[in-house]
Amino acid sequence: MRTALQVLEHFGIERFHLVGHSMGGLTALVLAYQFPNRVLSFVDIEGNIAPEDCFLSR
Repeated sequence: MRTALQVLEHFGIERFHLVGHSMGGLTALVLAYQFPNRVLSFVDIEGNIAPEDCFLSR
């Protein structure tokens, strides 16, 4: 998640639409939870919401 925040900061992006896919689903969910005032919308596409859901990605 730190990397995503650094990219947003680098490009000066304050508010954004957020899409999470696979393992990025959990990262996107945490980002949306921690910064709800910055997220315009949130979509989770086949996202792994918990680390134990990531068995294929391990």
